Amino acid sequence: MVISSVLGMPENSICIIKEFWPYVNKDCYNEFDRVISQISESKNQLSHEGKTIIFLGAEFEIPTSLRHDITILDFSLPDKDQIKNNILFVGESVKTADGKPFEINPDIMDDTIRACQGMTSCEIIDRVSLAV
Repeated sequence: MVISSVLGMPENSICIIKEFWPYVNKDCYNEFDRVISQISESKNQLSHEGKTIIFLGAEFEIPTSLRHDITILDFSLPDKDQIKNNILFVGESVKTADGKPFEINPDIMDDTIRACQGMTSCEIIDRVSLAV
């Protein structure tokens, strides 16, 4: 678990956790309450040892019990150029059955970019990878 890894870090550490929101969201993760509980139980030790956890992500609803104990750094969602770069990144890493590089069809690039708007870079890469 992520929290036990943070507890094992040296004193006065800062741990940045990206895209953690699904694990504290009841609609995304069945054991969300255990994660919230583990964070809550660890906050005194983290504070005593000068350890800080920063949740970095495009969306994150802070559980009520942790509202005053969590620092969140929001980042903006990718723009059209960044989305295109993520799509091309996935395409470059794939080989066809005959070993040739996979090529993204330029005729559907604009539609693919529009379909990916509102997603984080991680979500774009995951979805495009599944589609390819």
